[in-house]
Amino acid sequence: PVTGEAVPAPLAGPPADDSAGQKVKRTREDANMEPLFYHEMPVMFWREMVHMITPAGVLSLTPGSGSDALACILEGRLYTGVTFSEKHSACLLVHLRHLILQEYR
Repeated sequence: PVTGEAVPAPLAGPPADDSAGQKVKRTREDANMEPLFYHEMPVMFWREMVHMITPAGVLSLTPGSGSDALACILEGRLYTGVTFSEKHSACLLVHLRHLILQEYR
């Protein structure tokens, strides 16, 4: 994540065991994140699509975790994505910044 930006805590894995071997039920909280985009196409697929079709820009109604957005950025194309909420937009921007910084290191 970019410095100064908070990333929500994930709700990860199955319920934990306590010291007595009993399952500890977790509760959802506002700060928890859960996977939302299963079976999403990888960035390499989107890069190839953008390269082959050569659009001037892409309008995505399903930006998901941003693999299509990252492909457009890396291929130098315009991109607009319609997100589910402001929180999705904010998390997507943080995620994309992180991926772009990784790509250019």
